[in-house]
Amino acid sequence: LPFAVINIILFVLITASPKIELTLGETTDYKTVGVSFKVKSILPVKDVTVTLESQPLETERSDGAYQAVLTTNGTLEVYVESWNGMTARHNEHIAVLDDAAPTIDQEDYVLEDGHLEILVSDSQSGIDFGSIYGSAPTGETIRPTSCDEGTGRVTFDMEGSELNVFVSDYAGNVSQASFSIHTNGIDTENRESLFSEEEEESFSSEPEGSD
Repeated sequence: LPFAVINIILFVLITASPKIELTLGETTDYKTVGVSFKVKSILPVKDVTVTLESQPLETERSDGAYQAVLTTNGTLEVYVESWNGMTARHNEHIAVLDDAAPTIDQEDYVLEDGHLEILVSDSQSGIDFGSIYGSAPTGETIRPTSCDEGTGRVTFDMEGSELNVFVSDYAGNVSQASFSIHTNGIDTENRESLFSEEEEESFSSEPEGSD
């Protein structure tokens, strides 16, 4: 019986694998997010490696847990190896941070009578409507005349024919789009002289009557 017990204990020690319990925190600014994980293992842990998109990530250990602060999205991988050579691996896809610029709709907009109306949106941190501005070709900064935060519609007064619009979200990402008026006209400056020349040619080419 003692021999069987010893064999069972040895078997457990040899085959025991560590376990990883990971907790992803909530972001308040969409720029950073905290992550913590605990390692549960019968035997002491020999190695702990943490990477984000295959790049080493620094961690701090406090109260039996490993902690790190993430500043970019990506695949987080935690690798643990215990003294018996058994390993554990945990992968977590991080997508809570806002690393995408806002959207300025360049298909659905209104540009007429000196007014420009555009639609802006951001699916994560949200549009910082107070930061929206336009830049005229002269370098003048133009602020919106109105912003509807519910619909995302922003209106500018345009004195010239072109306006560059800049939109930021609360994570600091910036988008830029240009809107301009293109007028395609017909040059009528020489139309009268051309018509008169054509009339003269048509008269001169008419056959003379017999009587």
